[in-house]
Amino acid sequence: MNERSAEARDRQADPDRVKAFTDGVFAIIITILVLEIGVPSDLSDQSLREALDEYHDQAIALHIYGIVLIAVSVARIVFYRHVAVRPQLLWEPLSDKARRLGLLLSAFPIVVYLIAMLLAPVPPTASLVLYFALPLLYFVLVTVLRDRPATEEEAESYS
Repeated sequence: MNERSAEARDRQADPDRVKAFTDGVFAIIITILVLEIGVPSDLSDQSLREALDEYHDQAIALHIYGIVLIAVSVARIVFYRHVAVRPQLLWEPLSDKARRLGLLLSAFPIVVYLIAMLLAPVPPTASLVLYFALPLLYFVLVTVLRDRPATEEEAESYS
């Protein structure tokens, strides 16, 4: 009986379980989203490229895009928080400082998306540039945090 409980404890601490769970959740969500995609009736004679050149600068489209990206970021924060407070799910427990830094890095995109949404009605191009520049901004933020002695050790795991 003691051997079985040790085996069960080892399985619960396996990080592959979290990966498999999140993969399954995302697969289901993506499948549901794809099932809802429909072709608008007025696009019959237009190519996709023409449709995207026509609607890319509409504020409502940029707002919807921002809302979707914020929802993904919130899901990332929820998953991170869930794992961060359960040391048995990690190879090594996180310090409080590392946990706060992880939450900051997870929340950073939300700020950028909100700014992009605010810019959408005025200059839509600025909003689009901000959406597409986020990976670069994230890379710069992580690099700056790695170069600071106060956050160097904690930021090393966020590549």
